[in-house]
Amino acid sequence: MVNEMQPALQPLPVLTFLLGEQQYALPIESVVEVAVMVELTRIINASPAVLGVANRHGNVLPILDLRQVMNLGDVALDDNTLFIVAQNAQQEMIGLVVDQVTHVQYLDATDIRAGGVNQHIEGICSHGVELIQILNIDSIMNAYLPRAEVVEGE
Repeated sequence: MVNEMQPALQPLPVLTFLLGEQQYALPIESVVEVAVMVELTRIINASPAVLGVANRHGNVLPILDLRQVMNLGDVALDDNTLFIVAQNAQQEMIGLVVDQVTHVQYLDATDIRAGGVNQHIEGICSHGVELIQILNIDSIMNAYLPRAEVVEGE
C-alpha cells in the first residue's frame, strides 16, 4: 500500500543519446537543441576534449567531444556529426558532441541510483533492459569551461 502522505515522484524527462555502445541522458531542462556540426575555431592549449568554439546565433559556443570526456576515445567529425546544445541553471551553454541522439524518454525517479564511477555521472537508471547514465552538466562545464576568477579587493 502506498503511503498517501508521501507525494509520488514525477517521471524525469531526459534526452537519451549514445556514446559507443553506452546509453547516456541529459535532463530535458538542460537541453536547448540538437544541431549538426558547424565550422569550429580551435582553441590553443585547450584540453583535447575541447574541439573548439562555434558561432551560435552570434554567441561563442564551446564544443566538447563527450567521447573524450567519458574516456571512450576520439570522435570522427563530419557534416553529419550531431551535438547537443546544453545549458546549466546560470544559462551558460555548451555543445556536446555525441555519436547518436536516440529520443526523449521519461525515467521513473525511483529507478535512478545516485552517482557513478565518473564525476560527470549524476545517476544511473535501469530502464527496461537498458542502463542509462545521466550526465551532470554542471560538473562537465566546471571541468572544461574556463571561468573568470574573482580576485579579492577588485
